Amino acid sequence: MPYGNNRELITLVEAISGSGNYIPLIVIITAKTMLEKWCDWLPASYLIYTTESGYSTDITCLNYIKHFYKITKNRVKGTWILLLMDGYDSYHTYEFLLYVERKKIKIYALSSHTLHFLQPLDVGCFQLIKWHYGQALNKLAWYSGHKFNKTDFLTALPYIRQRTFTRSIIAVSFRRTGIILFNSKKVLLYLCFLENVNPN
Repeated sequence: MPYGNNRELITLVEAISGSGNYIPLIVIITAKTMLEKWCDWLPASYLIYTTESGYSTDITCLNYIKHFYKITKNRVKGTWILLLMDGYDSYHTYEFLLYVERKKIKIYALSSHTLHFLQPLDVGCFQLIKWHYGQALNKLAWYSGHKFNKTDFLTALPYIRQRTFTRSIIAVSFRRTGIILFNSKKVLLYLCFLENVNPN
C-alpha cells in the first residue's frame, strides 16, 4: 500500500474466515532496519518484518503460516483447515508445503485471473481498507498539515482494521464470492457476463 509522495510500499498480509473472524496480520515494511517508533501503536500480536522491496519473501511466508496455525488451531472443527490463497511463489517452497502438510492445512491457490471475484478479501475488504486509509490521510492533512509517513500509517492501522474487519463485512465478502453460503451461480453468471454469454 503506497503512501505519501515517495510511494513506498507496505505489504499487509491478511486472513479472514467464513465464521467472521480475522487474525493478527503480518506487516512488511520497505526498509533495511526496523525503527522502534513504527511499533509503538501496533498490537503485540502483529508480525512485523522489513524487506528491501516491501514484498513478502520465502521466510516471511513461512513465518506467517506458522503464525496462522498458532492462532487458528483451536478454532478448527474437524481435521483439516482449508486456506484459500493467491498463487504467490513463496507459498510453493518445500518448507512451506511440508509445514502445511504436517499441520493439516489444505492450501487452495486461486488463479490470479479470478481473485477479483473469488477472493473474499479482494471482493469485500481491501477497498474498505483503502477508503479508511484515505480518511485517515485526509484527517491528518486537515488537522496537522504534515505529510502522512510510515509512523502515521502504522499508528492508524489498528483503527483502520477494526473498522474494516467486522463480522458483517466479512460475511458479505464471502457471500459475494459464492463461497459461503455456497452459490456457484454467482461465479458462473459473472463469467458469462465477462464473455457476453447468455447463462440460459
